[in-house]
Amino acid sequence: MDIKIILLTDYESVFLINDRLFDGESFFSTENTVTYVTVLPLNAVYLPYTVKLVGSIVVSNQSLALSCKIDENEYALRLGSRQHVYSPSHISLMGDICIKFFYLIKGKHFGLASELMSDSLKAGLGESELIAFFEGFSHMINSKGKYYAVDKQGVGHICTFCVSDGKIDDVSIE
Repeated sequence: MDIKIILLTDYESVFLINDRLFDGESFFSTENTVTYVTVLPLNAVYLPYTVKLVGSIVVSNQSLALSCKIDENEYALRLGSRQHVYSPSHISLMGDICIKFFYLIKGKHFGLASELMSDSLKAGLGESELIAFFEGFSHMINSKGKYYAVDKQGVGHICTFCVSDGKIDDVSIE
């Protein structure tokens, strides 16, 4: 059975898919096929690396890559960055407010997370409610404008954020 794998990075990149140059956003594979994906960043701050997949499962460089089921036979492969040791500046991996909010809650940085929340959301939720809301999830990804909270089994659950005036006003997970 064919599966679609969508490639996600926070930086401009091209890829080698089994040693063939690839400049697309997604490719097709099968459940038991071994695929080598090499990330070739187009910014000198980042270093290239290779991930081995068996179907949609990441079997090497798991600290840099996350596979998440987002639909039937469709997976998002989130490829993190590997910065050069002598990088001239720190570049945040959390590029938008919604992903930043998730990781601030997971890291228990509630003061910083509250700065991203509207007054009405702050009034309705305390620290324990925020922890409980995201408890079963380990990662948050954005694929083509949709957010997915990724559970410990690697399944993405659609997460909807309502943002108003640069602040998160509501969040829900399907």
